[in-house]
Amino acid sequence: MTPLQKTAWIEAGFWIAATLLFLALLYQFGPEEAQAAFALIGLLPFAGYVVHRRSGARGFHPVLDERDQEISLRAGRHGLATSYLVFVLGIVGLQQYALRAGDCVPASVLMAVFWLAVALQALVHAASVIAQSRSQEAADRG
Repeated sequence: MTPLQKTAWIEAGFWIAATLLFLALLYQFGPEEAQAAFALIGLLPFAGYVVHRRSGARGFHPVLDERDQEISLRAGRHGLATSYLVFVLGIVGLQQYALRAGDCVPASVLMAVFWLAVALQALVHAASVIAQSRSQEAADRG
């Protein structure tokens, strides 16, 4: 498994944990307090540092070849496009809700939509890296 794949798995794990914690806190306490779940993402650089140290890299960046860099760029585009689509559709949905209800949307709900869009971007990026890396390995083998 390449350092890029290891990093993608760790990022996916952190974002899944943060999103599940967010949803649990959202149900229990509401949208304002639930955003504290994303503080878990602050630990993500330390996990990446461990992966890079074990791979023999120096500093905070793994040793990536051209293929891994291309995979990461494509995955970034997939994640960004997905995040943008979810964020825009979420804002449009909230606007329609506010127009029908005759009320404004609380800022905490807008922040919740933003955080979920960011989490989805990171998860799509990680899934895309893993899928592309595996298909590339399968093509190399066979």
